[in-house]
Amino acid sequence: MLYKRKNIKFKNFVDLHKNLSLSKLFDFYSVFEGFEKLNILNFEDDVFTNIERILLDDYLKIKSYFALDETSSYALTLLAKNNRKRFSINRKIQHFKALSTLKYLLETGIIKLEYSKEAKKIKDKRQKIKKELRSYVVQDKIIFSNHFTRFFFYFLKPNEKLILQNRYKEVLECIKEKFELYQ
Repeated sequence: MLYKRKNIKFKNFVDLHKNLSLSKLFDFYSVFEGFEKLNILNFEDDVFTNIERILLDDYLKIKSYFALDETSSYALTLLAKNNRKRFSINRKIQHFKALSTLKYLLETGIIKLEYSKEAKKIKDKRQKIKKELRSYVVQDKIIFSNHFTRFFFYFLKPNEKLILQNRYKEVLECIKEKFELYQ
């Protein structure tokens, strides 16, 4: 059973924590928005200390919130790290399996579709299209329903073996290294 999380808007998050700097607000919001226990966060420490204390130490309980099959977990990991275009996971997961997985994830509310505003190019049969544009397809983008879910599948799920071996320093180094890219 998937645990439904309550989302909080950034404006409301800022109103709750007016004493924090803007960069710290962004850091905490990009990791913990959608996490059910916002009241246990220690805003005097940095975001990485909170990640270690709250998420890594209690990983098995947090993992149980995402009761997904292996294919769904792998698809979410791919979507969290890729450009999040609709068919980007088809390179790693078989086409029909990917479609059924995306349909299931959309139904459960873990991800949402953001429909593309890009207009489809009108083809003129007298004009040749450049080679690099011939295979281009306008695709909808997939968005995670909250930042915590994306953080979980971007950093924690891929490093699950290290977390279960209590090698938190290596996991935190990986998170610190790619944190700017994640945001």
